[in-house]
Amino acid sequence: MDVPSYLHVMDGRLRVKVPEMKRSLQKAQHVEAIIRSLEGVIQASANPTTGNLLVLYQSHVLTHTDIILTLKKAEYLRVPSPAQSAALTAHLSNAVSQAIARSVAELLMERAILALL
Repeated sequence: MDVPSYLHVMDGRLRVKVPEMKRSLQKAQHVEAIIRSLEGVIQASANPTTGNLLVLYQSHVLTHTDIILTLKKAEYLRVPSPAQSAALTAHLSNAVSQAIARSVAELLMERAILALL
């Protein structure tokens, strides 16, 4: 099973990032309804602002894996395609390279000015 990008599990408590419901009250309410329908769920709270889902459950009845699989079956927690992952990696690599180049240029300019003094 693919693990979501943010997952925090304690006995009877699960917090998971569900990007598909971020900025969508309707999807957050749908996620809550799906999870609340599971036997063993005590409370489900979805936050459309942060995209977080908090679930309190009876761990002797239900596991966090059951909850995650339920979300995936409902087409939440989709794994990004390799093309999306590659594009994100390229973007981040470019941003880091530019930041390093900028820092090196600033350091060289600072040293050159100090050498002139």
